[in-house]
Amino acid sequence: SLANAYAAVGMAESGLNQAEQALAHFREGTAEMEKLVSSDPRNVSWNRDLMLAYGHLGDVLGNPGLDNLGDRAGALQAYRKAAGIGKTLYEADRADQRAAADYGIVLSRVETMMDDRNPGAKLEVQQEAIRVLEDAAKTSQGNVALKIYLALVNQHLGDSYTASTDIGAART
Repeated sequence: SLANAYAAVGMAESGLNQAEQALAHFREGTAEMEKLVSSDPRNVSWNRDLMLAYGHLGDVLGNPGLDNLGDRAGALQAYRKAAGIGKTLYEADRADQRAAADYGIVLSRVETMMDDRNPGAKLEVQQEAIRVLEDAAKTSQGNVALKIYLALVNQHLGDSYTASTDIGAART
């Protein structure tokens, strides 16, 4: 409950463009979730909440689509932690569509924050995000959010191919 309260306050502060205060509350909430997960590492619900907590940190640190603190490296680090948890949950139960959607979405955030100087690594994350999102979208055909994330990652993949001068791959 305490971790959820910190997250709720952080979300409210984010909505009020109080990023520094939101960051402090998101960090407190993440620390509380870390304690819970360490006490029961197999608890799927708590692991998902921890993944979301790291996602909130990444958002306020550097998500370009949101009011943020401009800390791209910090955002990438938080998103990678979230992706690690998401991957574990996804691989534990491939039939869990929420886990698939969560993992695909957090991968889209990782690839968005990755530097273009390592195109191979970025392409790898983009392709994994597309694979996971496509699998999730097949089962949840009415889920518009998945289709939006899929379109976004496909656009980013095309941009990455263009930047690496692989125009043929960019067209597909």
